[in-house]
Amino acid sequence: MNCPTCGKRTYRLIIWSLALFFVSAYYAIRIVSPLLKNPPHSKNNEFAQRSVPLTDAGRHVKDTHADWDNTDCNLVSESRIRLHMTKPKVLEAWGSPARVIITHDAVDFKKETWILPGDRKVTFNLIGAVESFEEPTPILFR
Repeated sequence: MNCPTCGKRTYRLIIWSLALFFVSAYYAIRIVSPLLKNPPHSKNNEFAQRSVPLTDAGRHVKDTHADWDNTDCNLVSESRIRLHMTKPKVLEAWGSPARVIITHDAVDFKKETWILPGDRKVTFNLIGAVESFEEPTPILFR
């Protein structure tokens, strides 16, 4: 097959392009597949599990929820939460919400806000992770 403008044979270009594509795909899969099998944040990653030592109270939470990481177990045992924490962990740390408000923004992303006893407020994003939270500020007397 000849190129209509220059008259050169085009099959060589097609063959080289395909060969380059397959070689690139082979090396991309070879590099990425080990990361997919054992991602650095996976539950089987022993370093992530042991990087923060468990407190005594955190150990009690870990006994009940073995799949939670050590940091979250320690925080839940102290009735504290953090950003990106999931709903079950917030339920365990702060209890059930008194009121739930579901809102949709301009792009129709759903946000869920929990109003909890004690003037606490937690907002969850679309995937159910903590996006923001408010705790009452303690009043200090002089």
